Amino acid sequence: MTEDNVIRPTAFRAVPDDRQQQQQARQLARLREIESAPGKRGVCLMRLSDRIEAARAVGRLVRRARDLHMTMAELKNALPGSARHDRYMLRSGSAPDAEHAASSKLLQQVRGYLAVATTVARLTGQDEDALKIEVLINTSRWSRISSGAEDDDPRTTRIAIELAEMGKAVARRTRLAALLKRASCLPGRWDLVTETFAANASHSDPGKSVPATLPCLRV
Repeated sequence: MTEDNVIRPTAFRAVPDDRQQQQQARQLARLREIESAPGKRGVCLMRLSDRIEAARAVGRLVRRARDLHMTMAELKNALPGSARHDRYMLRSGSAPDAEHAASSKLLQQVRGYLAVATTVARLTGQDEDALKIEVLINTSRWSRISSGAEDDDPRTTRIAIELAEMGKAVARRTRLAALLKRASCLPGRWDLVTETFAANASHSDPGKSVPATLPCLRV
């Protein structure tokens, strides 16, 4: 067995600090590019699917902010001008039918979504740029994909919402997060040639109290 055929746990170490800093710099530059877009309306989310992604993210921000004791009244009073948070937010945990109905009222201007994120950050002492990036990062505008001239077919958007909810339900019922957490603690390596998992040599010593090869994945 050659080392070239083995994936060691060390291969999954966290990205070095310098690479993280480079990624953060790129994200910040992309955010500034979107924020400084010319025109009265600035960048717009023409696709309904993009508006839903951004509004879901705003909903998560607001939910976390409420856990930090921010009230909806404080959010409404702190928003600039006549901005309405309900036109840029989908409530976290909403049923697919309710979310689909609310999505038709979402506005296109990115500046509105960012205004809500900025207000939440200021009310809760969080980093403004980090929250704004969180709002946009899963939209096609963030990845520079063409915004298109028309909205997506409403039927495909509805299917996307239902598939996302189905995936969340399956993950909860199968306790997938707990399984992956336990799997990440396994001492060993995966052999690409034999397609088998083997414990590290240091962990195969019968004299040591170490878990067997795959005990924590057995149910």
